[in-house]
Amino acid sequence: MSPEILVPEMFGMKESRPSKQSDCYSLAMTVYEVCSRSIVGEDLPLIRCDQVLCGNAPYSGLPENVAVNAILNGVRPRKPSPAMNLGFTDGLWKIMERCWMVDRDGRPDVKAILSQLNHAAWAWDINQSV
Repeated sequence: MSPEILVPEMFGMKESRPSKQSDCYSLAMTVYEVCSRSIVGEDLPLIRCDQVLCGNAPYSGLPENVAVNAILNGVRPRKPSPAMNLGFTDGLWKIMERCWMVDRDGRPDVKAILSQLNHAAWAWDINQSV
């Protein structure tokens, strides 16, 4: 969940409610999980299938209260090193970092995300065919 959904008062909100900005944050976490799934699925058997796409959830292995504190303190998942081979490029990582911004008003809108994802996918495809 985005920081403003977890503790809305810290972000000048009176109540916790989903928004386009919190959806943007969640999208980046889902992308992280999908890429992590590809990495885990390559060599290791998937043990848990109750997560979206059976991937590694962001902050997996942390107790919930520790994960919430990490999110509120701006800690985000690190880019897995072998992910580049799976299309988890620097361009895609930059998109995700923008989606994870603590300042929700600084997060991109859907059109910008789609444009950047298209560009990242095109760049990755070009690199794969070389």
